Amino acid sequence: MKYIVLLTLFFAAQAESTEIQLPNEIINKNALLLSHHTENVINSDPFVTVGDQPDCDFYEGSSRIQDAIDSGVRTIKLSGSEYMENLIIENRNVKIFGGYATCSDANNDIRGDGKQIINGANAALPVVRISGNEQESNIIIQNVEITGGIASHPYLSGGISIHEANAYIELYHVNIHNNTGVSGGGLASVRGNVDVEIYESSITNNTANDGGGIYCNGVDTFIRIRDRIAGKSIIAFNEATNGSGGGVYITNDCFFSSLSGTTDFISAEYGGIHDNKASRHGGGVAIHDSGTAYFSGTTLCNLLSDNCSGNTTQPVNINNNEADSNQDELGLGGGIYASGSNAHLELINTVVNDNTAYSGGGIAIENGANLSIQSLQETDPCWNKNGLCSQIKGNHTGQNTLSAVGGGLYVSSGSVATISRTEFSGNRAGEGVAIYNLNQLGDEDPSIIKVDGVLIVKNGDDAQNGWGDFYTIRNEEGIMRINFSTIADNNVNNGSANIFNLGEIEIYNSIIHNTDGLLVLRGDNQGASLFYECLILNELDTLPRETDLDLADPMFVDRLNGDYHLNPALSPAVDFCNEFQPSNIKDVDNETRGIDDPNVQNLRGPFDVGFDETNDFIFRNSF
Repeated sequence: MKYIVLLTLFFAAQAESTEIQLPNEIINKNALLLSHHTENVINSDPFVTVGDQPDCDFYEGSSRIQDAIDSGVRTIKLSGSEYMENLIIENRNVKIFGGYATCSDANNDIRGDGKQIINGANAALPVVRISGNEQESNIIIQNVEITGGIASHPYLSGGISIHEANAYIELYHVNIHNNTGVSGGGLASVRGNVDVEIYESSITNNTANDGGGIYCNGVDTFIRIRDRIAGKSIIAFNEATNGSGGGVYITNDCFFSSLSGTTDFISAEYGGIHDNKASRHGGGVAIHDSGTAYFSGTTLCNLLSDNCSGNTTQPVNINNNEADSNQDELGLGGGIYASGSNAHLELINTVVNDNTAYSGGGIAIENGANLSIQSLQETDPCWNKNGLCSQIKGNHTGQNTLSAVGGGLYVSSGSVATISRTEFSGNRAGEGVAIYNLNQLGDEDPSIIKVDGVLIVKNGDDAQNGWGDFYTIRNEEGIMRINFSTIADNNVNNGSANIFNLGEIEIYNSIIHNTDGLLVLRGDNQGASLFYECLILNELDTLPRETDLDLADPMFVDRLNGDYHLNPALSPAVDFCNEFQPSNIKDVDNETRGIDDPNVQNLRGPFDVGFDETNDFIFRNSF
């Protein structure tokens, strides 16, 4: 699947098939940077060499790299092993290339896979500081390790610190590790007009108050990870020791984007955003007040240059991150946290799994934040052959308390979540093991969750090992709309139900079915708070009125082994309904809703219920 980007045109193809629209800042920022990459790369030929040998241009003194930068030559080639320096790049165009064993190799452009180490030597300064806005500086750093930096200023990073600069910065095969800062341990960009592109690089084992790995602050700041090889970039094992954003912290309208990820969680150095910690919110990623985080397991291309990045063979992954690492029961969003009416979070073909927080084990949004999650496979299959390319799986909240809520997703305080073609499974919580929607006392606007074409299965484990596991979905005074979705086989506490509603909820064209007799619905379900049409259920007694409901086995293809497609030959869900709540979301297999099976007499219309719309008519007659 390739998406062609022409300056301000982004994702135009997908707009026809999904109700989820990307914010304008996503459209413009992605298009701008794709074109920027090809327009501003430095192509100067003259270079100098830095090393330990007499044939190097700079081989004496303790500031050899800095001396080369100050010489004004744009290209610098490093040989040798380690440099104890704290570099300053101000209003300069510079390319720093490592990977050369000797200066003779550098002169002959014989380059290996090694990296030169630039060590800040714990000098209470960033290893690399980039500043200046007199011009747009173009800075490229390749095959280098950045380590040993310490910064005590609130807006300086220990590793690479970009402060009030006008710069395009490209990092390629760069390892940023074991640095310490206040705001951003590994990399920080604060104010200015800055574009940072990161290719096949790692940011690991850094610490800061906020943004253990990356700190991004500024309306004209854009940081993007865009590997050419899937899963080669890593943001891992970083820690926000006294704040939020263990891996990445985003604020003040910064734009952060990642197109890199993997399903390989076994390799010694697998990619993605994983194993980060925050004492407060957002173990993996935190958006505070305003900003955008955009994750996409797709391919994006610039039509003008055929410059592509990302891929469809692997999702973006955010896994094994931890919020509330100090266990004060205040940390939200183990994988991702977003807060503020100008906070935007977009996940496309993204896996959020095995994260933990006090509440919102996978994702937490509050204070008016906006979230959208979707799967896309418009022309080519995505990474998952089952079609559910976005997954919220195996996340969990704190234990031994019912106040730890929202194992997969926590939404509160006027926030809005729009979710399509996504799987929720294996999540654990005190209440709301998959989803918890909270409208708190005093909130001006209700929290809203819209679910379309979603599969919610096998969450909870019957209150084993310290989790309450009450209710698959709990809607606490919020608003929910569930459309064309399947909720089945959730192993929640026997005294609960698949849905607990104390707010306003609409359920259309869906399947809610457990074989163990679990109740469909509990709570205040009278009056105007509950609307539903065309449902297949495992029990009817908990619903106050019965119209267009069927007490029946939906006949999935293989529910024991997790295949919740409809059996086209046997399922009563085929051609069961009209489209009560209009949807332009295709089903899990990219099929248009409302395919009319000529072998089935329609009950109310040609639409199948649940997340799957089957068109395998031939199998109904056993051919």
